[in-house]
Amino acid sequence: MTARRFLLVTQDELVVWLAGHRRLAATVRFPSSDEGFRQFSAYIKRTASQPSCMVVDVIEEEFAADTVPKLASRDRKALIERRLSRKFSRTPYRIGLYQGRSSRNSDEYELLLCSVSNHELLDPWLRTVASYKVPLEGIYSVPLLAPALLSRITEPALNSLFLTQHQHTRLRQVFLRDGVLKSARLSQSPETNDADYGEFLLNEIQRSRRYLERTRILSSVDSLDVYFVADKDLADRVLASDRGNAALQLHFIEPLRAAKSLGNFQAPAADRMESLYLASILARRPKYDYAVQGERRYSQLSKVRHAYLALATSVAVACAAFASFYLVDALYLRDASDGIESQIRRMAETFRRDNESFLPIRADSHEMKVAVDTGDYILQNRLPVPWVLHQLGNVLGDFPAIQVDDLEWQTDFVQSASRETPRARPGDPPPPVTIPRIAAVSADMRGRIFEFDGDLRAAFAQVDDLVAALKAQTAFETVVAVEYPLDARPQAALSGEVASGGSERMARFRLRMTMNVVPPESRRETW
Repeated sequence: MTARRFLLVTQDELVVWLAGHRRLAATVRFPSSDEGFRQFSAYIKRTASQPSCMVVDVIEEEFAADTVPKLASRDRKALIERRLSRKFSRTPYRIGLYQGRSSRNSDEYELLLCSVSNHELLDPWLRTVASYKVPLEGIYSVPLLAPALLSRITEPALNSLFLTQHQHTRLRQVFLRDGVLKSARLSQSPETNDADYGEFLLNEIQRSRRYLERTRILSSVDSLDVYFVADKDLADRVLASDRGNAALQLHFIEPLRAAKSLGNFQAPAADRMESLYLASILARRPKYDYAVQGERRYSQLSKVRHAYLALATSVAVACAAFASFYLVDALYLRDASDGIESQIRRMAETFRRDNESFLPIRADSHEMKVAVDTGDYILQNRLPVPWVLHQLGNVLGDFPAIQVDDLEWQTDFVQSASRETPRARPGDPPPPVTIPRIAAVSADMRGRIFEFDGDLRAAFAQVDDLVAALKAQTAFETVVAVEYPLDARPQAALSGEVASGGSERMARFRLRMTMNVVPPESRRETW
């Protein structure tokens, strides 16, 4: 349970109990009057965000035994709801407890119908709680909490009557058979320090037994075990008034023992044992709830909000964990890179020192002249390929439908007069390296026209426009269309069929471009 505040509704008032460390305390009381409702509204307005649950401990709570035939789960629930609406038609606070196979008839199942018959005891308090959107976790009944409470304190007998003193002057009696609730009542009583309290308690036990026998819940030959939560002084006074009854067994439970069995709580006062029921709610969430649909919606919304916050916190923690992992990895990589850089510096320094220890390389004049002439020739006869490609890109920018698939370069060399190299004589220096001179550079460009619609004339004109633009805007002296958009494949149905079939819708063509290499001194350096 997340709720640590209990709104205990009694016959005359509402008492706010707060759960602290090992203790439960009644903090404030509001009488069942107009003034009390106003005070409760002001209190709830200040503490509306605190999760709460309502506990009902009133005289006007009715219990009726019934039986239902063996049915499927859905049909059984519908039948129980009809029985409840017929039996308690004037109150929405009703529950049907399905209690298993009947001991009298194996084809029937026992049912206990419970309700708070006077809904006006709860409505004013619940309206105030709903108006301020208090997260209300449930509306629980003290008699419905008794089976779980008694089973935590002790192991009850077959027929058990559980007695606790409530609200100073109320005696709560709950009858259980085999640990299952069968009947309950709340009666007026004197204070526990009254001299006649023992006699009153024994008379109430006899009155409850006669009622159970009259309603055929208990037979006259059955023994009844009475469990009464009382301290030693009160137990002695009750035993002093006992006249002896073989069918009646009295068992006294120390309040401190009962409190410890519920989570080591502080022992309650002798006349305020309702705190034991509140402690049992903290120990385990009750199974049965009087709350109708909609009264717990703000509690559910609060739980969803807290779940989202917990999820966000978990995600943040996971992200922080991943971030720390990657941070460690980054620090490791930084250290590794620093080590590599240090190693590079050491290797560079080692190379420098070792290089200085070698003698310089000597070369004769002929070798140096060959190296210098070769470098000069490469520098003087370099081709303006980047510039040409740049110009080609500018031209193709005006033809968005054309795409270049392939561009191949070819070099034509100047034919030398004599192809024979004279044979060197012994002792002569080696002849110079013969480097051929470049006469011209040719380029074959293969491309395609996308979204070709079959108009051959328009395709030819587009290719011709591209040829004219290349002649005008590039350094190529000649530009020739070698192949126009035709399909001359052997497998084509007709030679010259336009290649626009299939899903490609394109026409292919090929251009050849030639640029003559001019002497370096007459070439304009524009790249």
